[in-house]
Amino acid sequence: MKIEPATLGRYEKGEIPELVQRGLVERASQTLKLPEEFFLVNLEELPLMAEAWKQAQRLPHPDQLGRLVDEVLTEGRPAA
Repeated sequence: MKIEPATLGRYEKGEIPELVQRGLVERASQTLKLPEEFFLVNLEELPLMAEAWKQAQRLPHPDQLGRLVDEVLTEGRPAA
């Protein structure tokens, strides 16, 4: 993200003005390909949030749900 370690430390401590913080959040979101909400949580919750995000990425895309339901329903049918 090309920011100074001291700036990151001030962000983590909540010492960054809102306008600057917003820019840091946007840049972090784009760089790390994570939703902005990921960076707006209590840092103590960060490990839990990271694990939840990893698990969510393994879920099927909503566009695939119809096909997945059809596959599950046809698995139990006897062959014709």
